[in-house]
Amino acid sequence: IQSFTGKELEIELFVEKLNVHILCITEHWLTGTQVAVNIDNFILSSAFFRRTAIHGGSLIFVRNNIICKERKDIVGLSVERIAELSCVELERFIIVSVYRPPSGDFSDFENVMEDVLKRLCLSTKKVIVCGDFNVDILLENATTARLLNLFKCFNLCHTFSEPTRVTATSAS
Repeated sequence: IQSFTGKELEIELFVEKLNVHILCITEHWLTGTQVAVNIDNFILSSAFFRRTAIHGGSLIFVRNNIICKERKDIVGLSVERIAELSCVELERFIIVSVYRPPSGDFSDFENVMEDVLKRLCLSTKKVIVCGDFNVDILLENATTARLLNLFKCFNLCHTFSEPTRVTATSAS
């Protein structure tokens, strides 16, 4: 999303129009002192805020009539500028929102995510991993292969086969 600030109304219209129940936001750019972010009828259920660097971060908003709990054990695995995680557990699902900055070391990211997925695979609940990995899965390269292989090792699959970011000069 690149900065939550100033986009609250746009986000509220989006969740209302599409009848969204759970909203994951990465690269929110908020600090821990800006926790008072609101989306009508939603609760900020899990968050990672950077402590030293600017930008980045991960949030999960859950509609206020849905019971969930934050998975602090997963959020606690976050490494600023490597793998920034928020995570909630619902009745049948565990949802992880991930932000991997493009400048972060991919091997370090892999290590964190492997630890996350090992912990989550112990559950009988379905796991949904979403976010911004800053990996173009449309390209056939080593980084893409490593990410997709990591997911495959935990019986996860990617669901996007089209660009999610399109500009006048590129699509990824």
